[in-house]
Amino acid sequence: RKLFTGENPFDGLKVTVHANKSRQAFIPRDVIDKCIEAAPDAQWRLIIALARFGGLRTPSETLALTWDCIDWEHSRIRVPSPKTEHHAGGDYRMIPMFPELKTHLLVAFEAAETGVPWVITRYRQASVNLRTQFLKIIMRSGQKPWPKLFHNLRASRQTELAESYPLHVVCQWIGNSQLIAQEHYLTVNDAHFAKALSGPVKAECSALQNALQSTAESDRTRPQAKNGDSEKSLGLPLCADICSDVHNIGIPPTGFEPVYAD
Repeated sequence: RKLFTGENPFDGLKVTVHANKSRQAFIPRDVIDKCIEAAPDAQWRLIIALARFGGLRTPSETLALTWDCIDWEHSRIRVPSPKTEHHAGGDYRMIPMFPELKTHLLVAFEAAETGVPWVITRYRQASVNLRTQFLKIIMRSGQKPWPKLFHNLRASRQTELAESYPLHVVCQWIGNSQLIAQEHYLTVNDAHFAKALSGPVKAECSALQNALQSTAESDRTRPQAKNGDSEKSLGLPLCADICSDVHNIGIPPTGFEPVYAD
């Protein structure tokens, strides 16, 4: 029996976590709007908004947020990141104060107690399970719960932002790498299909279809050529005349051997 030396035998081994696509889901805005309406108070509405529209990790980053992280003048938010703080420069990241967040932040700020640094104060106790409470809010709103309740809110925001901004910018805001984003966050949703069916490609296809229909109608209404001109109208050679000329060519009365002069 070997004594434990304190060394980890698995040090140096890379762990690869593969995405479970069946648990990835894009959560549309109308679903979140109904959840926000069903939330019990302003702080819960802010928690949902920070996850879905700010892309914050919940609960870690949401509960780490303090009022001095809110830059009202420049409309930016400094997001402390306990998960990545052990990496160089990973202790926080800056995100825009998106319009979907500003109203909820203002309401929470107006109700904040003087001297209390935390943005979220009512749900900080260790006994509070945000996931369980959020599940109840979703059910109360009449929506069907989705897998990975908070992660898919964050992933939905990254998918949404990637439609309008370069991926390296979006990853900086969300706080992950492009590889992780493509593997675990970005999804294909109904909006992508709807855009494909209504964008420039559709207009080009419609124009092509109209042109083909116009050509077909023109062919149907074009007068038929007379019998004597039928071959000429089709651009074909007069095969009968050519064949007749071939038959009129004389064939020497010799066999295969050439004829030599005496």
